[in-house]
Amino acid sequence: MKGPRHPFQGLVGEMGRIPETLIRRIIESVDIVELVSQYVRLTPAGRSYRGICPFHGEKTPSFNVSPDKGFFKCFGGGCGKSGNALSFLMEIERIGFMEALKILADKTGVSLPESEVDDEALEEEKRRDEIFLANEWASKFFVWYLKQDNPLASAARAYLEQRGFDSNWIDIFKWGLSPGGWSGMADSILRKGMGTEPFEKASLIRTGRRGLYDFFRGRIMIPILSPSGRVLGFGGRVFPAPGINDGEEGPKYLNSPDTPVFTKGRVLYGFYEAKQAIRSSGVVVVVEGYMDRLALARAGVENCVAVLGTALTSHHLELLRPMARHGILLLDSDEAGQTAAERAVLLSQEAGFEFRVANLKGYKDIDEFIASEKAVDLTAIQNMCQEPLDFLIDRAVGRHSGAGAHTKALVVDSLAPYVLAQTNTIVRHAYLQTISRKLNLSPDMIALELRKSGKKGRFSAAHEVKKSATSSKSLTQRGLASDIQAEENIISLMLHSSLFEEAMKCFEEISFEDGDLLAMGDAILGEAENGKFDPERFLAVHSDLAAFDRMVARTVQLPEDLTLLKSMLQQSRKRLEIRAGTRNLKALKEKISELTRFGLPGEDSLKKLVSDLNEEYMSLKRELES
Repeated sequence: MKGPRHPFQGLVGEMGRIPETLIRRIIESVDIVELVSQYVRLTPAGRSYRGICPFHGEKTPSFNVSPDKGFFKCFGGGCGKSGNALSFLMEIERIGFMEALKILADKTGVSLPESEVDDEALEEEKRRDEIFLANEWASKFFVWYLKQDNPLASAARAYLEQRGFDSNWIDIFKWGLSPGGWSGMADSILRKGMGTEPFEKASLIRTGRRGLYDFFRGRIMIPILSPSGRVLGFGGRVFPAPGINDGEEGPKYLNSPDTPVFTKGRVLYGFYEAKQAIRSSGVVVVVEGYMDRLALARAGVENCVAVLGTALTSHHLELLRPMARHGILLLDSDEAGQTAAERAVLLSQEAGFEFRVANLKGYKDIDEFIASEKAVDLTAIQNMCQEPLDFLIDRAVGRHSGAGAHTKALVVDSLAPYVLAQTNTIVRHAYLQTISRKLNLSPDMIALELRKSGKKGRFSAAHEVKKSATSSKSLTQRGLASDIQAEENIISLMLHSSLFEEAMKCFEEISFEDGDLLAMGDAILGEAENGKFDPERFLAVHSDLAAFDRMVARTVQLPEDLTLLKSMLQQSRKRLEIRAGTRNLKALKEKISELTRFGLPGEDSLKKLVSDLNEEYMSLKRELES
């Protein structure tokens, strides 16, 4: 057996300028409803379809797709994103023009012409595509190697069979095996005469003092796919191979390092395979690792995804929110697993998504749960779930010993971020009733304490539990997850008296897009006198503002450290300046294109202006990312 063929054979050359008629033909050949439905749970709305916008946080569907016009448009939250099938794919997958066009061309069976690359952006897309091709070749190589007749491959197949995965499941999950030697795959790449650079960029091989060596050695290989099904990277698991290794060398799981196409905090394992089941059920089950996800899929729970050794992030929620009504956290029952669940519940509340928490009933992990239960399906898991508030109350009670009034006060204080972040009056009332019942306190007394917590400008529990999702560090990082959140940061810092003047200056100098935040900022300026501002007085008389509840919830979670606050303000400002600079740059580039098309004068001077602005934009972007 020779293994998989050269990955770059038959590759269509990177394209320069594609005829507009061909681009239009590809776009018009795509069923935009079918394409968007791979990422968003759509429901019919007259002649259009509607769903939760995948580009900003919202609870009420405002994202519309028109099959007649081949067009999408978001009408909510100051988002306003719109476009066709091509622009949607570029935005949702965070890929460039040519990469998206090639994906759609493959879907529609349209051939793209070959021509030389004449643009720096296309060169970057070529490098990304080469990494994808290297990953796809490696995936086939690992699958091939697992089927070979050698002691390591035999031990790997025996281990998987012992875990309940026969050859049929191995083929379904496309598992493979990396050779156990120092450079088994690297040697194969060299023998086939392939360039090594794409494989090094993909972190599949590396160069050391002894020459090229494999990054993954002697591990069961699990491919990690993008939402569109391309191989982003791999997870490698050690296993015992009698006479070869004891299965204890190195970490149990080893993920591909971050590459230009793969970032662990942005990817959910199994998302590509689970998309259809998530859409049809409206529920997503989140577990801790590869084997948990695979074990549930084998048991028939297909709407399941796994995080890749990281906590759940806002990027993960951006993937899940448009496709599911709610999620279920099915994490290990140990303290680490329950702490991760608590973080995820708090983070998802901020993003407008609800996670219920499944209790493993004392089982050590999911394998033990599946082995002990007669039937495991989505209904069985749902029957194990706690509502998020019940889970948080139990966690808060567990952190504070005793059952006296002081303990109850600490519990209520720790729940304030979650309750005040809920903007729906009916739901918030239900929360108060639940806390009242659990703690045997009157709802009015709880509401009073929550208002006090809001006015203090901080929550004691948020500082007490550093590992919760409301810690000052994670809040600072999450605050820049979107342009709207950057706008929210500036408004919240205007409500924080220590930085009022600096935040007010930002608000006055930067264009806001969220109408509710703009109205609140204007109201704050109207209350300010000679640079002085009284937040408590403002909150007492302006509770009718549309953004009131969410901004109170965000403001009370601000850290006390003034350095952190200043950093948050500076990064938020840079984020919004980059947004404005990007749009200016786009407008100028469109103008250049127009001038080029019609041969009008002034092109060189305008190009110089664009170059200068582009340099400024990249400088700002580097500052924000540093």
